[in-house]
Amino acid sequence: YNLSIGPLFLLDEFGKQTGIIGVMFAVGAASGTICAVAVTCTVRGRTMLQQVARSPFDICASMVGIGIGVLVAAIPSFPVHVLGVVLLMCFNDLAATLMTEFNGSINTE
Repeated sequence: YNLSIGPLFLLDEFGKQTGIIGVMFAVGAASGTICAVAVTCTVRGRTMLQQVARSPFDICASMVGIGIGVLVAAIPSFPVHVLGVVLLMCFNDLAATLMTEFNGSINTE
């Protein structure tokens, strides 16, 4: 959705310029990368995540974040939609990193 129909939906629904749409997706991707690196590659981030949910429930927590992002993105207001898409992308990157780590492909400890 994000990279296929998302830009067309935003252009058609909200009438925003393509530059604004591009910046929105760039902010979402950057926030997802920063969140994933902060949680998986820093001691403080790992400690905070373990306080919220231990593995494998950390993946479930990130899936809940993805669900919340989708629900927020469904609200037909551009600023709220942007927040939902950024949340969705942020938790999606976090979930992908945690699943890769869970499968043993990477190990940050």
